[in-house]
Amino acid sequence: MRKSLRTILVTVLASLPLAARAHPAPETPQPSVKAEKNPEAATLEEKLLGKWKVINAEDEMEFRKDGTFTAGNSQITMSGNFWVRDDLRLEMDIGLRRALKGNLIREIEMKDESLILTDPKSKQSVTYNRVK
Repeated sequence: MRKSLRTILVTVLASLPLAARAHPAPETPQPSVKAEKNPEAATLEEKLLGKWKVINAEDEMEFRKDGTFTAGNSQITMSGNFWVRDDLRLEMDIGLRRALKGNLIREIEMKDESLILTDPKSKQSVTYNRVK
């Protein structure tokens, strides 16, 4: 059975804690990055800054002050822009909106030095610990 490129891409992206991409982050920030932020969203975005590592895996993610992030492991990486929406969900633009039918959206939960990102549709979660 022959799979389309889109089916393969979606399958690969769904199998990783985050999607993968080998080219640099888009240069243009999203409109919501420029807009006045909900204070709670701005505080949560500030708490995300830094490096995070998946528990019991080599996958890492880094959120930077300029609104960009990188994520991946020794085999695959991606980068893009991120922001916390007013509904306190993390939105990540990795330049695959058309293939994914939108940006990656994750619910955010922070406990001490742990970050839990949950796909709002599948309810699958990935837990990260802050890298010191």
